[in-house]
Amino acid sequence: MVRSIRRLKTLLSIAKRKDGGNQEFFRELLENAEKSLNDMFVRTYGMLYMQNSEVFQDLFTELKRYYTGGNVNLEEMLNDFWARLLERMFQLINPQYHFSEDYLECVSKYTDQLKPFGDVPRKLKIQVTRAFIAARTFVQGLTVGREVANRVSKTYEKDKSRTHFGASPRG
Repeated sequence: MVRSIRRLKTLLSIAKRKDGGNQEFFRELLENAEKSLNDMFVRTYGMLYMQNSEVFQDLFTELKRYYTGGNVNLEEMLNDFWARLLERMFQLINPQYHFSEDYLECVSKYTDQLKPFGDVPRKLKIQVTRAFIAARTFVQGLTVGREVANRVSKTYEKDKSRTHFGASPRG
């Protein structure tokens, strides 16, 4: 039992050091992905991208909000992203026309049927959803595990001191 408690304490001290690191690691991955995508699109599309980059910035803002425990429906959020992207691209491809908001909304409603981006939205939705659910669950699990280990350790220490010093007299 004592050996198990020592192992638990060791794991607890590692968890205290690493848990923040894991959260930070995933945040850094997300920041790096956003920066890499931004850099690549700026090089590839230049001003055209820069004038419309808020579509992608909003995507990453929502992904970060989901990761940090925000109430975000990933599937809905990704559907909104693709709809917004389609609206922007539709306008950019047809600069000679002016489209009303209603018309653009109508175009985005038919994204699934039109498939302007091929199968990419469906595949990306699956991959992003799996990755973010796993990352968020992993970090939350580490947090809960740390809390459980803390409680067990405190309970053990309290029980150990009672056994060592005897129960305190009542009354």
